[in-house]
Amino acid sequence: MESPPFKQRSNKLVKKVQLETIIAFFFHRGGQQPPLNDVSELDSKRKVLGVATYLLLLACFTPVPFSMITPR
Repeated sequence: MESPPFKQRSNKLVKKVQLETIIAFFFHRGGQQPPLNDVSELDSKRKVLGVATYLLLLACFTPVPFSMITPR
């Protein structure tokens, strides 16, 4: 008697998660890398890009969506 289809999918998922866990374990063995901001400061161009990105984030997720006002 065959196992139900959901059981087969569940087994595949478990094997996939186990493989990803093993791969992540070996990639993480190097330890934590030091942050780069202690080595170099951000230049003004990158700061402006960061502010523009933040403003774009705020514009995309406003509580009330923007709407076009049509003239009468």
